[in-house]
Amino acid sequence: MEEERNPQLVRYSWQSLELLASEFKRKPFRLSFPKPLEDTFGEYYVRKYIGKFRTAIVLGVILYSLFGLIDWLTFPHLKEELWLFRFGIFLPVGIVSAVLSFLITKEKELQWAQTLSVVVGGLCIVGMMAVIGGKESVLYVTGLLLVVIYTNALSAIRFRYALLASFIILLSYFLTDLLYIKCGTETLILESAYLLTGNIISLTVNYFLERHTRIDFLNSLILSYEKKQFEKLSYIDPLTGVANRRKFEENLQREWFRLTRLNSPLSLLVIDIDFFKSFNDTLGHPEGDRALIKVAGAISASVRGSTDTIARYGGEEFVVLLPETDLEQAKRTAERIRTTVMGLRIRHPASEAGEFLSVSIGVASVFPSKDKSPKELIQVADQALYRAKEKGRNRVEIVKLSYDQS
Repeated sequence: MEEERNPQLVRYSWQSLELLASEFKRKPFRLSFPKPLEDTFGEYYVRKYIGKFRTAIVLGVILYSLFGLIDWLTFPHLKEELWLFRFGIFLPVGIVSAVLSFLITKEKELQWAQTLSVVVGGLCIVGMMAVIGGKESVLYVTGLLLVVIYTNALSAIRFRYALLASFIILLSYFLTDLLYIKCGTETLILESAYLLTGNIISLTVNYFLERHTRIDFLNSLILSYEKKQFEKLSYIDPLTGVANRRKFEENLQREWFRLTRLNSPLSLLVIDIDFFKSFNDTLGHPEGDRALIKVAGAISASVRGSTDTIARYGGEEFVVLLPETDLEQAKRTAERIRTTVMGLRIRHPASEAGEFLSVSIGVASVFPSKDKSPKELIQVADQALYRAKEKGRNRVEIVKLSYDQS
């Protein structure tokens, strides 16, 4: 996803991207984004068109060189002078540009390399026309037109670079004809009109290609945000805002394999709200939902945050996964959670464990290995929770699961 490649994109929310896309579509002459979006678009453009960049440069160099045969057939007495431009000047520049297209990854550098090669190609044709001189030189206007069409419609150059290249080529032809070739006013006007028309048509194609590419870029960003949001929602418990059971199970599997390699402990807390059914029956489900939210907040406030996984495992049951945490550390975390929940002072008129809402917590810890299963950790933590309930609730109980390192 684009926002993962460019962390600065987090400043753009889904709504702001939708607004930007809508505004961009309403303004037909707009061809830019605010930073850092413009920089990210450049990266997107390279990924989308890098193959076309390379193919266009290589194909352009080959075709341009093959026209050396036309030089020889049309003006055999001038072939050395013409080939000086075609093979002595353009061909080295074209080869360097082709090689750079496989080495350069930055969009601006690729654009300038491509622009340089087509400008040099156009100027070389203008130079050949000056060598030929007179009205015969207009035979090469067709070649100049091919360079323009190639630049604007086939080379994957963005509009600003294509516009610059076309302007340089057209201006150089006009000045060279006016000052050196002097093929006549009528011929100059006619050929300039052909070139100008070819430029306008091919630049229009280039312009709309870039606009559509920009719209595709915005749409891809919006879709990636929507996908990310959907994935986030699929892992979050909608009531409490903590992870759901699916997320917990995925994290448990991942941490199990990771800690197997590291030979580090993995601990699990299974938390059950004491007499929660009675709480709901007495105070109603809305109060029960509010209590669940507060308990989830108390658990979250009692753990380390990004390194631990807090999840709602069932109706009134939560789990906390503690990577690289031994049994004693896990027990201290569990006691901190129990104390924090009691500190909420949520009255529970139907509780047999005390005046306020409380939790019972089972704690288990293990050094993960290939011959053990994550399910064993859950089962032993459940046993510890059952023991806590048997001993009167509102307490923490621990059970060791093959705790010695193996």
